[in-house]
Amino acid sequence: MPREQVWRVIDRLSELDYLDQTVFISFDFENLVFVREKAPDQAVQFLTDKLGEEIIEQVRAVAQKEQVRLASVEALGATDDF
Repeated sequence: MPREQVWRVIDRLSELDYLDQTVFISFDFENLVFVREKAPDQAVQFLTDKLGEEIIEQVRAVAQKEQVRLASVEALGATDDF
């Protein structure tokens, strides 16, 4: 989804006073980056069906940049702590 479209969704939710009750959930990691560009404190959740080192490193890099503590990764019922 283009950045501008993600930002329009955020603007509309803000106009409706729903943004603080919203968690953005996406299989597209870039969409969540766009959300955080526009609303740095917004709750986001990344979903994936492919858990590998590349995905984990991508998430870790963003978490370090934004100073977010990652608690765990859940995959097929198994939990691995970071």
